[in-house]
Amino acid sequence: MKIGIDIDETIVNTHEDVMEFAKKMNMQFKSYAEIKTPAGTKFLRENLENIHKNVVLFPNVKEALDTLKNKGFEIVFITAQGSNHEVPIKFDFEKVTEDIFTKYQIPYDKIIYKSFPKGKHAFAEKLDYFIDDREDVLDEVTGYGIKCIRKVSNMNEESKYPKFADWQDILDYFLKKEGE
Repeated sequence: MKIGIDIDETIVNTHEDVMEFAKKMNMQFKSYAEIKTPAGTKFLRENLENIHKNVVLFPNVKEALDTLKNKGFEIVFITAQGSNHEVPIKFDFEKVTEDIFTKYQIPYDKIIYKSFPKGKHAFAEKLDYFIDDREDVLDEVTGYGIKCIRKVSNMNEESKYPKFADWQDILDYFLKKEGE
C-alpha cells in the first residue's frame, strides 16, 4: 500500500510549536489565528526557520511509521512547505525538514515539497491513501480518486473522512485495511 502524508499538523504540531516560540519571545498572540495579522506574519518571517528546526513529533508518529514501513508500505510525504503560500520563505526548507527527519529517524520513500494544492502530486504518485489535517485539502485530493483520512487534534471536530487524533489509531486503521 502506498500512503501520502502531510507534515505540518499531521506528524508535527507546528501551530503549538509556533505559539510556544512566540511565548518565549514575549509575543502576545492569544491564538494561532492572530498569526495571520501583519505582526504575526513579521514574527513568522523572522523566526520560522528556528521554529521548524525544533518541531516535535506527535505521540506515536515514529512507531507508527516504522511499523508501516517494516510491513512494506510506501511512504510519501507531500507538503506545501517551502511554497511561500502563507509566509515568504527565506531559508532552505528542504534541508531543515530533512534534518528533522534524520533527527527523529522518520522512514520515508520520498518527500515532495511546495505542493499546493496537493491532489496532482498525490495522483501522480498513485497513492492509495492520503493523510492530512485539513478538510479542504482532503476534498481536493479525493477529487483525484484517492482515499483520505484526517488527522485531527480533537475528535469532536467534524469531518466527512475517517478521523484520528492519535497515530496509534492511524496505524491500527492501516493494519486492519491491509488485512482485508
